[in-house]
Amino acid sequence: MACFLWFEPVGIVEYAMTYNEHNGQLHPLADDSIAAPDFIEFCTRVIRTTAVSKEVALLSLLFVHRLRQKNSEVQGKTGSQWRIFTIALMLGNKSTLNTELC
Repeated sequence: MACFLWFEPVGIVEYAMTYNEHNGQLHPLADDSIAAPDFIEFCTRVIRTTAVSKEVALLSLLFVHRLRQKNSEVQGKTGSQWRIFTIALMLGNKSTLNTELC
């Protein structure tokens, strides 16, 4: 999901959010939108090692989505998914920790 949100054009992501089987065709995905096995392994290892909650993982995806929504001209380059995933996960974890402490 991180790769899809990061590499697909904002219009495609918005279309996917409203898609149902009765409203049109599916669009082909960009090559980088499908996560490579090594990236999936990295994400799995980071999430298990850091023991972040499901909420933190979902919040990090929301951060990536909002970044692309607010800055539609930002386009991910091949290999940048590693950094954006890590940063979004760190921000998600920090946000939930700050909320818990208040």
